[in-house]
Amino acid sequence: MKKVLTAFICLVLLFVPTVIAEEERPLIAISQYNSSDYQMSWLALIEKYCDEMNCDMVYANAELNVEKQLADIESLIVQEPDVIIVRAVDSDGITSGLDAISAAGIPCLISSYSVNSDNYTVFLEAPQRLTGELQADYLMQILEENPELELKVCYLWGSYGNTGCNDRFDGWYENSVAVSDRITLLDEQVADWSTATAMSITENWLQSYPDANCFVCQNDEMAIGVANALEGAGIDPESTWVIGIDGNELGAVAILDGQLDATVYTDQDTDARVTIEYCVRIANGESWPDDEKVVEVNTKAIMDKNNVEELFPDL
Repeated sequence: MKKVLTAFICLVLLFVPTVIAEEERPLIAISQYNSSDYQMSWLALIEKYCDEMNCDMVYANAELNVEKQLADIESLIVQEPDVIIVRAVDSDGITSGLDAISAAGIPCLISSYSVNSDNYTVFLEAPQRLTGELQADYLMQILEENPELELKVCYLWGSYGNTGCNDRFDGWYENSVAVSDRITLLDEQVADWSTATAMSITENWLQSYPDANCFVCQNDEMAIGVANALEGAGIDPESTWVIGIDGNELGAVAILDGQLDATVYTDQDTDARVTIEYCVRIANGESWPDDEKVVEVNTKAIMDKNNVEELFPDL
């Protein structure tokens, strides 16, 4: 009997350290602002790096609705995650959601778009103004190469109320229309990041502004909608310029297919990897002083037919 009892105790002692040593995986919650192709490809990379860094994740998608995003945040708080990542629909409207996260004692990482609040742990900033500046630089280069050309521009916003969208527009406008009498802004509208909406708006533009020859968009999905409308109207792509922002695989394919002239490339993989690295650091108790809470993480550059194959060699 003693031998049996001794064997049992030894078995328990062997098992207990294994249980104690097992590391709990941090839970990362994500409040997304929409489900565009770009955002979902970013989310897929986030999931990849969560797996690699031994984290679990949950997410909710606000579909551009501020009230839904606030409700999403409340639902995520209930799950008691170690960190909540927020990509805000509206820079002002998100404030009460950030307050709720803070009141729950949960660290918050702001991703990509700035918010009109300092109630967060760290902000991983993608330089949104720079994307507009790069679009403007591309147009100025076109003018330099074509001394007789005048660009008549129609501009598509993703949404209003988002600081990042405002920065994209300002970066573009202040370095193109505001400094060149050969660039005219004919109209600007919101297409909700949607290919279908952008196509419909462009079809109307082609009736209202038959001299429009340049279309500047705040993402590639809207730019593809513009290209589809131009193709449907039988307009020679050589006579127009279509420019987007995002530069993931969707944009690269569109450039190779001749739909887009250029887009602003974003290193999405690095963005996702660094985001999860910061989440792990936060989950481990790290924090940052106020003057170090904003960290720029994104690489951006113009992508066109000259470098698309270099950036996407596998396409």
